[in-house]
Amino acid sequence: MAVYSKAYRSKKRLLTFCGLYMAAMSLWLLHTSYGLIPFGMAGAFLILISAVVVGVILDLFHATKKTFESRWFYLVGLLTFLSIVCFFVFSKIQSHVTDYRAEEIISELEEYKADKGYYPPDLEALTSHNVYKVPPTAFGVLQQDFQYSLHKPAEYQLNYYSYFGVEHTYHSETGEWSVDD
Repeated sequence: MAVYSKAYRSKKRLLTFCGLYMAAMSLWLLHTSYGLIPFGMAGAFLILISAVVVGVILDLFHATKKTFESRWFYLVGLLTFLSIVCFFVFSKIQSHVTDYRAEEIISELEEYKADKGYYPPDLEALTSHNVYKVPPTAFGVLQQDFQYSLHKPAEYQLNYYSYFGVEHTYHSETGEWSVDD
């Protein structure tokens, strides 16, 4: 029969608790509709990652003997966590910039219609009107263009894709955005 130290037993309890907590949170996320989570999927993901980081930090300060491999593991874990946090921060900034650019395009489309009586056949027609260049979305490294489709002479849709394939569509007949994932 092996005798374990008090530090080993408390560390084992902590890791067991973190594992059970992550399993419970994962089951809760699978059970709950993603659209009903009040803090969104990004918040749920950050909670799960935060639980792992808290466990790693507690282990970092309470471990009695730190080897080179364990220090490397902590550094990689910390850098991974920071990159995930940066992704969510930058995606929020890119979302705001894209919304601003979309509102500029919509106002130019409405101004074009007020001047000519109809919407342009494509976004490039705006460049001959008042716009120097139609701005792209701010998502990703390779920025994508807004997609414009004219349904009737008095109706159009403007859409773009954000991260995870989420499609954002503006409907001119209602003047509202819809999001479809």
